[in-house]
Amino acid sequence: MTVNVIIVVEEFVCQELFDSYFHDELSLKVIDKVEIIDENTIAINGENIFFDYLIIGDYQNISGLNKLKIVSENGFPLTNYSLQTSIYNVFAIAPYANCKRNIFDQFDVIFDYIKNPY
Repeated sequence: MTVNVIIVVEEFVCQELFDSYFHDELSLKVIDKVEIIDENTIAINGENIFFDYLIIGDYQNISGLNKLKIVSENGFPLTNYSLQTSIYNVFAIAPYANCKRNIFDQFDVIFDYIKNPY
């Protein structure tokens, strides 16, 4: 079974990063501009795309983010150790999340959770 993971970050950050995260069971799509439709759907250029997980880093290029109703404090989403927000399939990384870990550690934690959620 393939798991669809949408990652919203500046694209130049990602290519080097995600070469090391490629797995047959994960379908990674990196985008820099998106519209949120609901907790499982985004729109890119008018096309609706279903996702299993959404990772948000570049929140300024997301329209409709308020539709997710992510619990936040002082402008930052509240996350658990795995950087999971109050929405079970939505994760937040810096700069959207107030996280001090480096970007590689942030993705390590998230992908570990996605591959082993319990």
